[in-house]
Amino acid sequence: MSAIIESYDPLINIDEVGEESGLGRSTIYQLMKNGEFPRPIKLTSKIRRWQQSKVRGWVISRIAASQQLEV
Repeated sequence: MSAIIESYDPLINIDEVGEESGLGRSTIYQLMKNGEFPRPIKLTSKIRRWQQSKVRGWVISRIAASQQLEV
């Protein structure tokens, strides 16, 4: 059980995903549909949450890609 607690990754809702990524709700869902954005974890039939580290990783990858284009 302690290994699970030590590796805990906060789960965030769609509004927090928007704040982390700077994207609007419809853009997030379109990118997910295209396989270009992390998918959420289904907690119940109506509740979905994203792993914060995956959203942040996506943002970091976009920053890196942008910087490579500028070189």
